Amino acid sequence: MVDILGAVLTDVLDAVDAAWAEALSNGVHFAGVVLNILARRQEPEAPVTITTPDALRLNCEPAANCDLYDSLRRQTNGTISCAERNVTAKALRDGGGL
Repeated sequence: MVDILGAVLTDVLDAVDAAWAEALSNGVHFAGVVLNILARRQEPEAPVTITTPDALRLNCEPAANCDLYDSLRRQTNGTISCAERNVTAKALRDGGGL
């Protein structure tokens, strides 16, 4: 009961009374339920708007390029072919591999 009466300090008495009535109509008489009903009825605070400085703005949007990833997945005879250059990788299928 003390928690519910303490809620009157932050919420209006009518709101606490309505939350208590709703909890009782649902057959619940716990303070936590009443406080939860009060919290759900409050409007959320507006999110803070952050403006991006011009120095941090992108000049051109990045484009997704999955070709590079796909080229790394294609492995033939121990070599991996990249879009920019050929990289030789030693295959781990011999003997004690990994």
